[in-house]
Amino acid sequence: MAHTHHSTPRQPAVLAVVGKGGVGKTTFAFLLARALIARGRHPLLIDADPSLSHLARALGVAPEHTIEGVRAGLIGVAARGDAAEKARVAREIDSIVARSVMRSRDYDLLVLGQPTSAGCFCPSNTLLRSVIHKVIGQYDSVIIDCEAGLEQIHRQVISTVDYIVIVSDPSTRGFATAEAILASARRFTNFKRAGLVVNRVPHGGETMVPEWVEREGVHVLGALPDEPALREQESRGSSLAGDLDLPALRPAFEIVAHKIID
Repeated sequence: MAHTHHSTPRQPAVLAVVGKGGVGKTTFAFLLARALIARGRHPLLIDADPSLSHLARALGVAPEHTIEGVRAGLIGVAARGDAAEKARVAREIDSIVARSVMRSRDYDLLVLGQPTSAGCFCPSNTLLRSVIHKVIGQYDSVIIDCEAGLEQIHRQVISTVDYIVIVSDPSTRGFATAEAILASARRFTNFKRAGLVVNRVPHGGETMVPEWVEREGVHVLGALPDEPALREQESRGSSLAGDLDLPALRPAFEIVAHKIID
């Protein structure tokens, strides 16, 4: 598929995929990306998990550079470089960040990466927020596979986003986390729409969503069946980039084609 995003002047569609850990969030982000590519988009995929690069693994790639690697390099220059070197880095920070983007035929990928020093993820998230603001205008679609939970919403990493896609399993805890995520997103982001995907629904089971979903104006995007083969690949951290032919893919593509993409 040809590179298209450089000639696309329209506003980018920025989608953040959020949810608690272990609900299949990254897998849905992968399926969302695959569906966008099939519809002629060339998305920027942002693997925003600072603990493990799950989306990169699902894509079957190992990027040479990460945002955290860029940050560590800048810290090294600040600590060891002379005044001229520090000034050069300050002038070229945009190009340094640009070099951390892995470019491919169908998509571009930006990976946050693991911090190399002790401490919280705050500096990494701060840089990620800045990077997102700098690069989203270059793409027709951006998918952010967020860290599990609320941290990146509270840190306003995804403050500029069009669509919050909340992925939950059909459990009380999953729905409670989804509600908390929505409440935080209303406070700390400027999202335009919010949708709920209920994942890993037992075959033959009825999907019951809590009453707050309708009350809060959240679109129920759909339910995806529990797919043991897909779940096994997820648990092994295996690539999903092959020719998957699984029942879970069909409703996922329907969700993207008819309920997410305008």
